[in-house]
Amino acid sequence: MMKLQNLAGAMAMAVSLVGASMAHAATVLTWTNANTGVAKVVDFNGYEDGLIAGLNAEITYTLSSVTNGGKTWNFAYQVENISSAPVTASRISGFGFNVDPNVSGSSATGTYTHTASGNVPMLGSREVCITGNNCAGGASGGVTFGNTGSGTFRLNFGSSKSSLALSDLYVRYQSVNAPGVTGGSAVGVPTILPPGGVPEPATWAMMLTGFFAVGATLRSARRQTVAA
Repeated sequence: MMKLQNLAGAMAMAVSLVGASMAHAATVLTWTNANTGVAKVVDFNGYEDGLIAGLNAEITYTLSSVTNGGKTWNFAYQVENISSAPVTASRISGFGFNVDPNVSGSSATGTYTHTASGNVPMLGSREVCITGNNCAGGASGGVTFGNTGSGTFRLNFGSSKSSLALSDLYVRYQSVNAPGVTGGSAVGVPTILPPGGVPEPATWAMMLTGFFAVGATLRSARRQTVAA
């Protein structure tokens, strides 16, 4: 029975991580310089060693204006901590993304007043992290359980741009209380595809890797059962 429980847990984790990677890789938000006023909404999950049920966020990104001859793109953001039971506490300490084309600088106001670039735990490097501290989160501040934060962020480029794309979106959670987690931290990736979104080739590769991992776990469990 214990082996079956361990197998079920391993399978669930593999499938959940494949699903998270799939949505994450395929969610790309695009605007042109004619799209001022256009808002895009993305929902996020939350996971540490596996998905944490009830740990969720929603972010609205709105292109406010394009100034400085196309070199400065100004956005408004709204971050909602929509976590629910069995989560009893959580704080969104920051969010971020990669930008295409690459930025030359960034800044933020409102709930989050600091921007940086660096490594996000479990997710790797991000070009822009909008936070009160750094890409890894920590410190105090952010959007707590059931609350909403808002502000602006600015992306600067070395030359005029007519369009841009935000990809590899993430949120960082701190102070998480949930079954088996006390004062923990976690990350979240998109749980929805954009309208008409189709998984990219790299996403299919991640899916296949995940399913191979599930198959390998099944084969290993069978061998152990036979040996016993």
